[in-house]
Amino acid sequence: MYKRIISILMMIALLMISTISVSYANKGEYYLNFNLDKEIFYTGEYITGKGIVMHESKGAKNTDISVVVEDITGLSLYKIDQYTTQENGEFFIKFKLPLTLKPDNYVIKVKAFNNMEERTFKLINKENPEEPKEPEKPTPSTSETENKVGKTNISKSPYKKEIDCGWLTISKNEIGKTVALIEVKKEKIEKQISNKSTEKLVIRGDIKEEVDEIIVRIESNFISHISENKKELEFIINELLLKIEASVLDVKDSYFIELRINKDNEIFSKEFTQFSKVYGMRFVSIKGNKVNDINIENPIYMAIKYDLDKDSNFEKIGLYVEDSTEKFKFVGGKIDRDGRIGKEIKIPGKYVVLQYDKKFKDVDIGWANNAIEVLVSRDIINGVDSMNFKPNNTITRGEFCKILVKALDLKPVNSNIIFKDIVDNQMYSEDIKVLASLNIVDGHNGRFRPNNEITREEMVVIIVRALNHIGYEKDNIDKDLKFIDKDNISSWAKEAVSMANSVGIVEGIDKKEFAPKSKASRAETAVMVYRLLKISNLF
Repeated sequence: MYKRIISILMMIALLMISTISVSYANKGEYYLNFNLDKEIFYTGEYITGKGIVMHESKGAKNTDISVVVEDITGLSLYKIDQYTTQENGEFFIKFKLPLTLKPDNYVIKVKAFNNMEERTFKLINKENPEEPKEPEKPTPSTSETENKVGKTNISKSPYKKEIDCGWLTISKNEIGKTVALIEVKKEKIEKQISNKSTEKLVIRGDIKEEVDEIIVRIESNFISHISENKKELEFIINELLLKIEASVLDVKDSYFIELRINKDNEIFSKEFTQFSKVYGMRFVSIKGNKVNDINIENPIYMAIKYDLDKDSNFEKIGLYVEDSTEKFKFVGGKIDRDGRIGKEIKIPGKYVVLQYDKKFKDVDIGWANNAIEVLVSRDIINGVDSMNFKPNNTITRGEFCKILVKALDLKPVNSNIIFKDIVDNQMYSEDIKVLASLNIVDGHNGRFRPNNEITREEMVVIIVRALNHIGYEKDNIDKDLKFIDKDNISSWAKEAVSMANSVGIVEGIDKKEFAPKSKASRAETAVMVYRLLKISNLF
């Protein structure tokens, strides 16, 4: 009798467990999480936020996300269907509401499959802003790691809150600076390591508070674990994006590795427009009170989100680094789809996004003004002095080599090419060697003639070779030149002139003649190189 009762009870229990499991599986098949970047937005400001879609504990890539904005009564006011999740299941929204919407409280609904997240936000006029409420102060940190790590100078009574990758602590250090400490916790990002579908591990920190320094702290043995799994570390900290191979961080004889980011104030001359804060960055290793800089030999990728609200010419915007004389120099950069400008850089270093607007009193040429200004802003070509560019002056073969090497950031390969008239440490000698090693330039009878004025057809041949070197391809090139002086073009230059004309690098003088033997002017040089950069998508 007792055995029968026990058997019946066990069957009932199994049925209950089965029902619960099925119910859980159906509800948990897809998981959606979404948050706005803040709770108060100005009219005309971008509404921004981020989220993630998970499927069976993995990021659901290429998932369509729909967004609807409603008023507090549930009336639909604005709808967007253009967002898709990334490889790791994350998605980011960014849109502007119509200016006809009055300041009020609104609801944003984000949907993926049958899952929906709702968030409320307030829209206010910029002329009469309301300050967001101060965040609640979480419990003071009692983290053991804070006591073990030296020279971070986190105060004894910081406030602390949980974030996606671990814990965020905001405090004042001993000299009154506000410090944000992000402590990365293994259990928070272990799923990213086990995810075989992605080769990167993302550490994200959105810090709303105004801080002077940001510290991202990771245990050294965890860095080793990341490296063993061949993952790239990707830091997304407010406006900054940093990508680095975990294997290049030296974790020997250390407890922690820290990425330290300082925000500095700099004053720039009136010809510069500042589009970001100045960021000083370095990696350090920590053991007890010992803090050592980590020297990283290889360049790492960094991008800074710049201020989209300022008037700008994106072709003139670039990353600048502070040099040994404490002056900032242009290092390049290309704008990505998220409004960041990025490039491979060296760390430690201090970087900022600037736009340089240089005007010359002798430049007023409609067809060349912008090209000259852009190339000057990118430190590709300079004026003959601080006030004059001399656009009608000619340019030598050596000078053009230097311009082209800087424009395309070309590096040499091993080569045995030697010119009789080029010696080491001679002006432009290194640039000529770079182009010769890449088969972009050659000489005649063992000589390069660096001080000879370059002709238009010589310049075009060199530009087309450079275009081929960087992998540019174009089909259906019109080889039937329309220039009235095409018979004057040298046989060795005709194919290059056809190519340059087809892709828009040269149009000819008055679009009728090419003038192949004429000496190229500085203005013409600037325009051709500008067009080369433009069609190669190097801005």
